[in-house]
Amino acid sequence: MKFILPALFLSISIQLTAQCDGNRYLNFIFSDTYSTVDIQYGTNINYQGANESLLMDVYEPVGDALDNRPLVIMCHGGYFLSGDKAAPDMLPLCTDLARMGYVVASINYRVGIPFGAELEVPYGQALLRAIQDVRAAIRWFRKNADTEGNTYRINPEQIFVGGASAGGFMALHLAYMDENEIPSWLDMTIPGLEGGLEGESGSPGYSSEVRGILPVSGAMGDSDWIDAGDTTPACVFHGDAVSP
Repeated sequence: MKFILPALFLSISIQLTAQCDGNRYLNFIFSDTYSTVDIQYGTNINYQGANESLLMDVYEPVGDALDNRPLVIMCHGGYFLSGDKAAPDMLPLCTDLARMGYVVASINYRVGIPFGAELEVPYGQALLRAIQDVRAAIRWFRKNADTEGNTYRINPEQIFVGGASAGGFMALHLAYMDENEIPSWLDMTIPGLEGGLEGESGSPGYSSEVRGILPVSGAMGDSDWIDAGDTTPACVFHGDAVSP
């Protein structure tokens, strides 16, 4: 997969194609990467009612002098119950993409649900909290590029979101779920869910739009939420192999 992902990102972006020199974004052109860990991109109230700091790790290729680099924000899996930005479902993807010339951010987001006989509402709330958080991460990078010197030398018009399992759900709903498609049984006025799909996790006033998404083993809550007005390109990965 690691040789295919960047080529697919390239195929959905004219601007990225213009930047590509024939190797960058297609092959490992850097031998090593480095990371800046535990960068706070926002804060919000979690399902337990506590204020939670939202952290991310940023991966960059060692020795890269290029500015205006595309950014890929990755979201870990874990059933919206657990998981971590440095977990095995994220770390290899982040380092591989960075070695190919991308800037990659792996984010933590609010996870956890109160368990009971009814799980539809708690899981719906968990998904919406996660969507709000990844949108805050996107906005953080645009704000940083606009007002803080563009620390990670990204192109704010070339931001992509990917993820595995629960992270794949996040990428798909980020791209295709509209405000009027939030189910009526989800109370978006409770603490930590205010602000609709954009949420209140940080960096208000900046766009959370993305150039494309890369969901791995993700799904939509309702296929009808993908309609003719949803034009964000997607490279969707699933497998049919059964683990022993």
